[in-house]
Amino acid sequence: MSRNAFLRGVAACAMLALAATPSAAKSGPVFTKLMDTSFVAPDGQLIFTIDRPQMAGTTVAYIGATSTPHTYLFAADAGGGAPEVLVRDGDKVPGGTGGFTGSQFGYFTAFEAPGCASPVVGAGSVVFVGRDAAGDEGVYSVPKGGGKIVKLANYRTAIPGGPVGGYTTFNVNYSFCNLSISGNTVAFDAGNSGVYEVDTDGKNLARIADANTPATIHTFQVAQYLQPSISGKNIAYIGATVFGPYAVFDGPPDLAHALVVARRDKFDGLAYPVLSGKDIDFSAHLVFPNQGVYRAEVNGGKSVKIMDYNTKVPKGAPGTSFSSVGSLSNGANWSPDGTLNVVAASTTDGTNVYPGLFSSCKTNTLSKILTQGDTLDGVEDVGPGAGISNLVGQKDGSALGAILVAGFRYAAIYTVNLPGC
Repeated sequence: MSRNAFLRGVAACAMLALAATPSAAKSGPVFTKLMDTSFVAPDGQLIFTIDRPQMAGTTVAYIGATSTPHTYLFAADAGGGAPEVLVRDGDKVPGGTGGFTGSQFGYFTAFEAPGCASPVVGAGSVVFVGRDAAGDEGVYSVPKGGGKIVKLANYRTAIPGGPVGGYTTFNVNYSFCNLSISGNTVAFDAGNSGVYEVDTDGKNLARIADANTPATIHTFQVAQYLQPSISGKNIAYIGATVFGPYAVFDGPPDLAHALVVARRDKFDGLAYPVLSGKDIDFSAHLVFPNQGVYRAEVNGGKSVKIMDYNTKVPKGAPGTSFSSVGSLSNGANWSPDGTLNVVAASTTDGTNVYPGLFSSCKTNTLSKILTQGDTLDGVEDVGPGAGISNLVGQKDGSALGAILVAGFRYAAIYTVNLPGC
């Protein structure tokens, strides 16, 4: 199976009807709405669509657009309150041409590339991929409370350790996509061709792995690197061969730092590693058509299954078996926080598909959070968007995350507080 075919499979959760019933009981999830499509944007229009919430600490960042369209990067406090505009289309691009500008690909491309990850929230900054008036992309940061936008890298930035493929600077053939942040350090990939890190003030740009650092593992040449996840000093990422995603690395791309290797560890393909402390969760293809989410440790050890298509559908969820993992907007939709794990996945009864969110306090046993057929704030017929963002542990042992629910002509962002294990 090719890399692209596998990634399409990871993100195959259809955008069907989904909603949830809020619960005020400590034993169940508690939902708090931050924004929906009744919000009036600064241009005086209703927000037409919203997407990609990401959370860290008490800040949730997300993108919204009006029907004109005007596009905004918002930040809101997880406890509620009015959202604040951090950046909007037309704002001057530092080190670029003109203002942040959309493209023919849709509403949000002023602040993200099609098919790529969300803005990310760090210790003091929100980091995003932006496009300028010349169509050039870059990685930028802005303070969580608003302020000066800082260029971290763009098409005029020299590739550290370059040239790569004959290019000395990042460019449209060697572009930006997935982001991950820990504190004040950002990891990003440049298409499929490399993984890099940089501080949120634009300093200390460095290569983690690219085509100039190929790895040979069990006769397979790994020279494509993508989908980084950073936690503290650890950076995990996917290494791909011509046959598709092949290994999960932590650190330099060599056998000693290959935490998971597809054929060695009896997987057919790998994608979207997510680091949380010493744990790393990732999507894996097994014997077709099975697929699941697994957990390994940075220090090594055998991978443990969180869930796969053979996992029992939890009580209260529709369908008889699982049919896909991840969500339509962003395949990386599992979020670990210690022993608690949240997974966006779909179930099926053999005819219909029912997307939802599920939690796990132990491997291969899930509980329902949110599935099709429920209601949330009296609104029915809403479907999953970006699934769950990074979970944030709370003092009482619970965990807080941000979710997007979206359906026909309606979308909303909520925080969800989940009881601890």
